[in-house]
Amino acid sequence: MGWRMLKPLKMKKIRAITYRPYFHKVVGIIAESGVFHPFLSSEAEDWIRKGLVRRMDVSRDLSRVDGILGSIDKFAIEVSEVKSIGDPSGFKFIDEIIGLVEDIGDEESLREVKNLLEDCKRSIAEGYIDTAKNSLYKIRDLMESYKFSLEFMSSTFEVCDCIVFEGWVPAEYAEKVCEDIRRVSEGYAIVEAEDPGEEDHPPTVIETPKPLKVFERLAVAYGLPSYHEFNPALFFSITFPIIFGLMFADIGHGLLLLILGLACIWARRRGGRYGEIIGYFVDNGVFFIALGLSSIIGGLLYGDIFGFHDVIHPIGFNIKVGNTWIPIGGYNPVMMLEHGNLMPMFKFALFVGAIHIVLGLTINLVVKLLNREYLEALTEPIPWLWLYIGLIYMVFTLKYDIFNIVNLFSQHLIIVIVAVILPLILMIMGKGLLEGFMEAASFTFEAVISTIGNTVSYGRIMALLLSHGMMSSMFIQLSYGMPLPVQIAVIALGTFLVMFIEGLIVFVHTVRLHWVEW
Repeated sequence: MGWRMLKPLKMKKIRAITYRPYFHKVVGIIAESGVFHPFLSSEAEDWIRKGLVRRMDVSRDLSRVDGILGSIDKFAIEVSEVKSIGDPSGFKFIDEIIGLVEDIGDEESLREVKNLLEDCKRSIAEGYIDTAKNSLYKIRDLMESYKFSLEFMSSTFEVCDCIVFEGWVPAEYAEKVCEDIRRVSEGYAIVEAEDPGEEDHPPTVIETPKPLKVFERLAVAYGLPSYHEFNPALFFSITFPIIFGLMFADIGHGLLLLILGLACIWARRRGGRYGEIIGYFVDNGVFFIALGLSSIIGGLLYGDIFGFHDVIHPIGFNIKVGNTWIPIGGYNPVMMLEHGNLMPMFKFALFVGAIHIVLGLTINLVVKLLNREYLEALTEPIPWLWLYIGLIYMVFTLKYDIFNIVNLFSQHLIIVIVAVILPLILMIMGKGLLEGFMEAASFTFEAVISTIGNTVSYGRIMALLLSHGMMSSMFIQLSYGMPLPVQIAVIALGTFLVMFIEGLIVFVHTVRLHWVEW
C-alpha cells in the first residue's frame, strides 16, 4: 500500500473494436468500471481530418447534460425554500429539468432519470422536501455517469459498422476491463492491452487513502504530477501540518481545531447531506485534527495558550548547525519581540525552510534516478542540492564572514571551492554540454536566485507566529479592567476572530510555501 500511495498507478493502454449493436452495452460496462480514461490518438485525429473515419458527435447532448447538472445544483438549494405543499415554484424547476432531459432524446439511457424526476415532483406536491432533495442527488449521480458516457463516445470513431476506441486503465484492472468488453459484446469485439510506449503520455492516477484526500487536493490544485513522479499528497500530509503548526502555535487554538476535526468525523459517521461549505468541513475532519495537533505542539514549544504567554513554560532544545546554535522553541515569541531579540526565531525559520527545500530537491533527485534519467540527475538536482547544502553550511558556519570577500577567499578558500564553485562548474558544464551554454547559464542563475529567495521567504514563519501571538494577546489586554462576564465575552470573541482570520492567513501562507517556495 505504501508504494502504491507513493507513485501514480501503473497504466495500460487498451485498444478495442466492437460491433455497433453492442456499443451501448460496452459504454455502460466501461462507465460502471470507473477506471477507464478514454482518449483519441493523434493518428485517429489525422484520419478524422482526412475524412477516412467518422467521429461520433455528441457535443449537443453534452451541452444539455451540463445544463441539467447546473439546474440540479441550483434547484437543490432553492427547493429548501419551498414553503407549502404544492408550491408552484418547486414544479417550475422540475419542469425545466424534465424539458432538458427530453431534449436529449436518449429514452433508454435516461428512463431512470425521468422516473426519479416524477418521484421528485410528487414529493414536492406532498411536501416531502427532503425526499425530493435525495431524488435530486440520485439524478445528479446518474447524469454524471451519463456525461462520462457521452465524453467516452466523443473519443471514439466509426469504421463501417464498427466502433473503435482507446483508453488508459490501471494495470491491475486491464484484464478485467478487456474481459468485460468481450463479454458484453458477446464475442463481437477485438480487444488488446499493452504497456505505454516511450512517446505515450498516460494519465496520472493517484491512489491516496481517504483521510489524506484533502492533502491530495491541495497538492494537485497547483498541478498534477507526471506519470513518472511521486504522489505529492504523502509529503504534503507531513510537511503541511508541521509548517502550519509553527505559525499557528497555540495550545488552546490547536485544541479547538482538534475538537472541530473530531466533531466533523462524528458528523460524517452519522451520515446525512450537508451544504457545500459545511460539507467541506465534515469531509475533512482528519485535516483539522492534523492541524490541531501540530498547533498544540507548536504551543508547547512557545508557551502560548489562548494568547496567554505566562501560564505554561515553553518547552524547547537547541541544535548545532556548523558553528550556530538554533533554538527549537523554549521561548515565547511575543516576549522575545518585547526584548527586541528576533534573531533566534529568524534562524529557526530559515532552518525549517532549508530542511523543506532540501527535501524537495532530494525528491526530485530520487525521481530522476528511479526513471533512469542519470544525465539529467547529474546536471540538475545533484549539483543544485550540493550547492544549496554548501550555501546553508557556509551561512551557519562562517556567519558574517561570508559578506567579507577578502576573508572568505583567504581563510575559507577550500570551503568556498567545495561548497560553491565545484557544484556551479558541474551545473554549467553538464547542462551546457546537454542543452547549450546559454540554457545552462540561465538555469544556473535561476537556481541560485530562487534558492536564496525561497529560503529567505520562510522568514514568514516568524512573522506569522508573531502576528498570531500579538493578535491573541491584544484581546486579552483589551479586556483588562472590565467586569468578568465582559472579559469572558471579549476573549471569546477574540478567540473566534483569531481562529478565523489568523487561521485563514496562516493556511494561505502554508499553501504558498508548498506551491511556490518548495
